[in-house]
Amino acid sequence: MADLAAIKARLAGIPGIDGLSMQILAGRHNYTLAGKIIGVDPAAPQAEIETAIRAALGSPAVAQMPAGTPAGSTTLLPTVSLQLTGSQDMSITGAGGAGLSLRALIEKRKAKIQADLEGHMKAIEAEFDAQDQVVAGVGALPAKIKSETDNLAANIGQFVNDILGEGK
Repeated sequence: MADLAAIKARLAGIPGIDGLSMQILAGRHNYTLAGKIIGVDPAAPQAEIETAIRAALGSPAVAQMPAGTPAGSTTLLPTVSLQLTGSQDMSITGAGGAGLSLRALIEKRKAKIQADLEGHMKAIEAEFDAQDQVVAGVGALPAKIKSETDNLAANIGQFVNDILGEGK
């Protein structure tokens, strides 16, 4: 297999050689340059590939049959123009009905997804409500702690009064 970079280097004097590309199609190496396709046997030596590229670039841009092809062996098919008129349903397979069935199936799926999302959103909102209740409970803690502090102060005050009152 020839090295594409080496071929480009050896053909550096040809304008546009940087655009040379190679593909393997149907077991042949096909080089493309300047709108021309040059097919070469994969086992061809690099010199033969370079010669084929130079020859293709020097020939006119016309379609050529390979040498040895009998003159009458190819036929051109007539050009046929197909135009549909009107809006006639030409479906033999019922593809139109299948399209409608597919559309209905997609709409049904969209509705299911939407219903599932709404259910999940309600569950999330319920959890948010539970969080709000927890936060409200935490908000009540300072008042509860103040009440406990007031009770403690009253008890200690009473205790101190009782002790001081006994010593009189």
